[in-house]
Amino acid sequence: MGRLEIKVVTNADREDVKMRNDMLVVYIKEKPIKGRANKRLLKFLKEKTGYDVKIVRGERTNIKLIEFPCEKEKFLEGILKCSIT
Repeated sequence: MGRLEIKVVTNADREDVKMRNDMLVVYIKEKPIKGRANKRLLKFLKEKTGYDVKIVRGERTNIKLIEFPCEKEKFLEGILKCSIT
């Protein structure tokens, strides 16, 4: 199991993933109302990596600790490879 602290930007113009100052920043179109942004975040990460992801800490903040069933490096490689344009 791997864990990673991420920053989530909600209500974004488009969904994307970037590395900023050694932190993964995930941009989600959904607004943070009634857990919709968290649900979209988990779905988005699964679409990009193929891994089930869960939020360990930060359900109500934009800084979250997520957990996934692989090594951190493998997860980052998969998600960042998908975001290269």
